[in-house]
Amino acid sequence: MNESVLMSELSWNEYQRRIIDEQQPVLLPVGAIEQHGPHLPLATDLLVVQAIAEHTAKKVGGIVAPPLCYGYKSQCRSGGGNHFCGTTSLDADTLIKNIVDLAREFGRHGARKLVMVDVHFENDMFVIEASDLAIRELKREGIDDFKILKPNMAAITNLENIAQFYPEGFTSMSLEHAGKLETSVMLYLHPELVDIEKFPQDELAQIPPYDTFPPATEHVPPSGVLCPVSGACREMGKIVFDDLVDGWVDAINVVFP
Repeated sequence: MNESVLMSELSWNEYQRRIIDEQQPVLLPVGAIEQHGPHLPLATDLLVVQAIAEHTAKKVGGIVAPPLCYGYKSQCRSGGGNHFCGTTSLDADTLIKNIVDLAREFGRHGARKLVMVDVHFENDMFVIEASDLAIRELKREGIDDFKILKPNMAAITNLENIAQFYPEGFTSMSLEHAGKLETSVMLYLHPELVDIEKFPQDELAQIPPYDTFPPATEHVPPSGVLCPVSGACREMGKIVFDDLVDGWVDAINVVFP
């Protein structure tokens, strides 16, 4: 028997057995390809959601679908902005349609439990919209027992558990782009992809309380990093990552007992 949690590594028969006979949930990582400063890879968000999905699936008995690699457009106040080289984004409609199509396919396969795994701040409302539309589409096709679960990363993250790493106080989850928190998680998951020698000088982005179009990119630090990185460490990364996995596991156990 294939013990892998990755859908891509299963035969269709094994996949079918797990989602129908065992009623295992399908976890869909929704990532992003976005600049994360000079010290982290463009696929940081993608790598994190893939890891969350795999660790969660092993704990609850689930299947991890191949990820959606690209996410919604980076915003200056939360991701530095779409003007950075390498940041490769989708329009909202494209992202929504991709998720709706995939949910319909999983429903057609016989799956009835879908778990969204997303940490890219800009994806949030479009994953919600796609989930709502997918349920509507599936009901039209006569599938009325399909359920989608979307845990919220910001709500799951227990800031009290990492207070010791922020003696100056935690700034803002939306500004924690490529800063101490994300860098710590990557030091835990993929230290080989973190270039410690390229940590940018500590700086807190001063983003105005409004948006303009075209975006006012002059408010974004040239490094693309929105908050200080110094103090990032593997120990903190493990705490944050374990919190995230536990949050997804707890939500799955409640919604899909």
